[in-house]
Amino acid sequence: MVRQGEMTIAFLLFVLYCSSVETKMEYEFIRELFNPCAGDAHPQVSVSDVDTDNVDSYVQQFLSGKDSCCHKSVKDAGVLIYEIEEDGRKQKLTFTPYD
Repeated sequence: MVRQGEMTIAFLLFVLYCSSVETKMEYEFIRELFNPCAGDAHPQVSVSDVDTDNVDSYVQQFLSGKDSCCHKSVKDAGVLIYEIEEDGRKQKLTFTPYD
């Protein structure tokens, strides 16, 4: 038979474990690169799937760190859009969560 104090401790340990487990989300990732110097009016577009538990950290790899400006917006259904500008180049990163 389990005593009440033992059950409470086990429950608290379970809650702490569950809150520390990182859950990854799967997103459709669209990257648009705008290069006005290339003379092309259309952006270069790439589409892929991304599994991440922290989109902000994932976006860091697209920032060079020098004079970069990043604007984040959240749209309906959890769509995350990051607009990045650095050294005159612009890119737009769109993360759409899969249901």
